[in-house]
Amino acid sequence: MKRYTLVVALGLLIDQLTKYLANTQLTFGMPIDLHRYASIQLVHNYGAAYGIMQNQRLILLCISAIVGMACWMWLKKGQPK
Repeated sequence: MKRYTLVVALGLLIDQLTKYLANTQLTFGMPIDLHRYASIQLVHNYGAAYGIMQNQRLILLCISAIVGMACWMWLKKGQPK
């Protein structure tokens, strides 16, 4: 269980760090070319994947909380006592 907790915590840390860097280093809507065929651009998505459920933050939060608790219970159930 500790390994999963460490992996999740590390993933959350990396996620928040990259979001912080994007918000402080990039200008909204202005692409930066990384390579001939690749660029990055700061955009905001107020929904789930690909913009579905736009501006439905409370519903998305509830769904995320339920799924997170279910995953935690599933992992906890598989641990020997």
